[in-house]
Amino acid sequence: MREEYIIRRKFGKKEPFTVPENYFADFADRLMNELPEKNAPVVHQPAARIRHLRYWLATAAVVCSVAMTGAWIYLKQISASKTPVASVSVEHDINVTPETESVYMEDMLDYALVDNSEIAMYLTGSN
Repeated sequence: MREEYIIRRKFGKKEPFTVPENYFADFADRLMNELPEKNAPVVHQPAARIRHLRYWLATAAVVCSVAMTGAWIYLKQISASKTPVASVSVEHDINVTPETESVYMEDMLDYALVDNSEIAMYLTGSN
């Protein structure tokens, strides 16, 4: 507000720019008279038959892609259901010796997440 007061005191309220009388009233007419004459370019619209053909071709392409995708998913599910998950049944005789018994026991305890403190609690009978 103070800046406006300083500006008005320095320059006054007189408008520095002026516009001739009826400048904007006939502005459009003067502008159109100054533009050069140009012929508008002729735009040829494709025939209605071609437009309909494009529509039907696009529709057919979408339907074919949906059908192909559906068939691919269906065949993938069928082939997945035919393959057995675990079809191997192999029996091996494992010869456990005192040397290998500790290795198997360590692996079993690691798999069961049993640590040394739990083993000590079990052996001593404390809770």
